[in-house]
Amino acid sequence: MEPLQRALAASEGSFLVTLAAALGLVAGVLHLIVTPMHFGEHVAQGLFMVVLGTLQVVWGLAFFRRASAGGFVAGVALALGAILVWVAATLVRAPYSAGAETPEPIAWCTEAVQALTVVVLVVLALRARPLGASAGRALPLVVAALVLGLIAGGGAYGAGLVGEKVAPALGEGAGEPMGEHAAGADEGATTPMSMPDHGAGANQSATNATNSTSSFDPASCMRGMDMPGCTAAQAESYYQSQKGGTASAPPPDKDLDPVKIALDAQGSNPSGKATLDAGTMQLLVTVFLNDTGPGPYAAFGPGGSGDLKIDFKGPNGTKSMTLGGSGGLVGADPASPLAKTFTTTISMPDAGAYTVSVAGQGQNVQLTIRLTERFTM
Repeated sequence: MEPLQRALAASEGSFLVTLAAALGLVAGVLHLIVTPMHFGEHVAQGLFMVVLGTLQVVWGLAFFRRASAGGFVAGVALALGAILVWVAATLVRAPYSAGAETPEPIAWCTEAVQALTVVVLVVLALRARPLGASAGRALPLVVAALVLGLIAGGGAYGAGLVGEKVAPALGEGAGEPMGEHAAGADEGATTPMSMPDHGAGANQSATNATNSTSSFDPASCMRGMDMPGCTAAQAESYYQSQKGGTASAPPPDKDLDPVKIALDAQGSNPSGKATLDAGTMQLLVTVFLNDTGPGPYAAFGPGGSGDLKIDFKGPNGTKSMTLGGSGGLVGADPASPLAKTFTTTISMPDAGAYTVSVAGQGQNVQLTIRLTERFTM
């Protein structure tokens, strides 16, 4: 490694070194830009973005000042590891979410920048080999860096899955209380609703749900741009609703077909479908958690710990709802029937098809998710 180390050091200020450092900086800044959005969905994901973005910015500055073999390995590992985490989150499941993430345009741009960073660094290592040495002299270092990147990505993704079990509170959205909401909280908070009778002597109880979606803020809206508190789609819908103050009265609330999802013992994230109409300003969500009839029942969060979580995966992202107090429910019907209700409101949802999935596991337990479209704020 020493000859290559000297060759890399001698290449300081070269075009490839400058390009690699600049790409690392850009990737880090892009990760920091989306940090508020991820904090609004899940604190854990926001923390990951802060750490990753900061490391990439620091690496870019350090590598520009002094290119080295160690800097080469760190740069490849950071970029390739981040790409691997993103691929797993979009194809399999994102940690602290019930389903896979829907990539947004800025995510595609970020991954393209990181992929280009890896390519430039590999080319740099092969071109910066000691004078007269073959490219094979640099291959062990390149292979080691690529392997380390795969290990780093797999380790980070695995740590996120473990974090769901040991620190479930990090699945909440920033700005939301860690736990149950009080009645009458700000917009986006949840309020208790009564549950219809569930047989004679039913033990009715209404439990507040934790809404981990970020609150809609009209003051943040800018047409054509995703901003913290207001996506581009939300901005367009909001401006259209405000246009020409003499518009006709909005249509009445519309109830969609309820989504019914039964828990299974394997925790395979069962799901259902729903389609939202254009012009929906608020989506009122009511979740009825019931046992399926006489006999024993049980409900647990993902991996057997924590609370159940519902993800609403739409055209431009995923909104999450944690059912506070829903984990560890064990009993038998009719001695102690299960009957709980959870509510939340999603402001300015995107129109289109949604996949509604549940993270958790159980037996003889069903969730009935009632969705109501409201066309006014």
